[in-house]
Amino acid sequence: MLVKTVAIAMRLSRYVGCRMITVDSKPDSEGFYMKYGFQRALMERKKDTVPLYRDFYRSYQEAEQDMSRPLSAFDKSQ
Repeated sequence: MLVKTVAIAMRLSRYVGCRMITVDSKPDSEGFYMKYGFQRALMERKKDTVPLYRDFYRSYQEAEQDMSRPLSAFDKSQ
């Protein structure tokens, strides 16, 4: 579901000013999001969540340059 959400956001970014996805992760789930390219946000950690973000613009550029993995591949994965 996360991969699909990132793919939708990447497609929307062609038409609107969307560049990043943010999540407020549970502390125990932080590693899950980091496996998918999220990083800690430079803000204070809340008591019960960890603010994370993913700048997918770089991923979008890499996908566009890598013809072996077009953007449609993001839609079909998981």
